[in-house]
Amino acid sequence: MPHSPGVPEPVAPPAEKGLNLGQVRMFCRAVALGSLGEAAREMGVTQSAISKGLVRFQEDEGVRLLENRHGRMILTAVGETFLPIARRLLEQERLASECLRGFRQGDTIAILTSESFGIYYLPPVIRRLRERWPHTRVRVDLAHNASIEARIAHGSHDVGIVSRPGQDPDLAYFHLFDEELALVCPPGHELSGCSAEPQQLSGEAFVLHEAGSVPRLLAEEFFARHALETEIPLEVSNVETMKAMVREGAGLAFLSRQSALSELASGKLGEIKLRGDHLRRGFYFVHRRDREAAVPMRRLYHALHERDNPVPDP
Repeated sequence: MPHSPGVPEPVAPPAEKGLNLGQVRMFCRAVALGSLGEAAREMGVTQSAISKGLVRFQEDEGVRLLENRHGRMILTAVGETFLPIARRLLEQERLASECLRGFRQGDTIAILTSESFGIYYLPPVIRRLRERWPHTRVRVDLAHNASIEARIAHGSHDVGIVSRPGQDPDLAYFHLFDEELALVCPPGHELSGCSAEPQQLSGEAFVLHEAGSVPRLLAEEFFARHALETEIPLEVSNVETMKAMVREGAGLAFLSRQSALSELASGKLGEIKLRGDHLRRGFYFVHRRDREAAVPMRRLYHALHERDNPVPDP
């Protein structure tokens, strides 16, 4: 539309200027370290650059965040109010950056899991993950359940799969599914294929998982619940070895049903059906709360979600 003579041109309001995140970071590090010099060394700049950046930041925003009293930096009332907001802002920036990095081709996810889950449940999950996101690389390490959470908290892996999770406030836990432990026996055992009361197992020999493992704890709780006197001639840390020992008549064993499906179907192992008491354990997806935006980790979760027993989104 043509401009009328004598009428002033409309002036657009100045654009809102966003916060300078570099200066916000300077402010937070200077407060955290209590020294401009220390903040400068950590950020790889000169002390003069930190000082000028903070002065400019306060001038641009029209507030005073810091005061220098007898050589010490003191937060003003405005600074005290702004500090937790600034920290949250930088944390959100970090999460946003991590989220965008997750879309790059060739991202890697490191998974730490127990033997049973890693061998008998994880392979089809990884297949689904790779089919949908073929550029995602996967690293899988097996570990004792008791050590997994500490290693996830330390940051050695992105995701852990655990049973009986702890309560670390820095970790997030999501229940995936429960599985039943089958009581397996040699094919010729007198109770093979039968239903039995727990008391009928008194005096039997058992091949147990290693001390501290979740299946071992469940078995010991079962023995205590029913006041069973049992013989434990063997402790084994490998499921395939346990199955071989049972086949050779070394004793009975509580095993992940998934791990024994083939042998039970072929008759290489028998099963004793317990009346009134079933051993079950859960599997949980665990990760550090500060890594919840990582895209490869969410891809893995959704690949797990596509099992026959779907789990809720995190």
